Amino acid sequence: MTSKRETLRQFADRRVREMAAEYGLTMAEVRTAYPMTWWADEWWAAIQRDAKAGQVIDRRTLDALNPYHRYHIAHDYPRAIPAGYVFPEAR
Repeated sequence: MTSKRETLRQFADRRVREMAAEYGLTMAEVRTAYPMTWWADEWWAAIQRDAKAGQVIDRRTLDALNPYHRYHIAHDYPRAIPAGYVFPEAR
């Protein structure tokens, strides 16, 4: 079972749209109140939950992570790395 997770940008855009609709704000107001770093933390937490649950993380998602987070997944959850995956730094 592979986790087909959204990219960070897709995740942030979806959450901004949801919050704008829920609270009656414009998308610009939501983006001002919640900077991209906030969305990145939430996105990373969701990926980590998938890895802990034993799901294999999609290659595209792994490529989008920074080197620290990729190492964390590879070290703590080696079964979450797809077979034959080569880190971008080694390509």
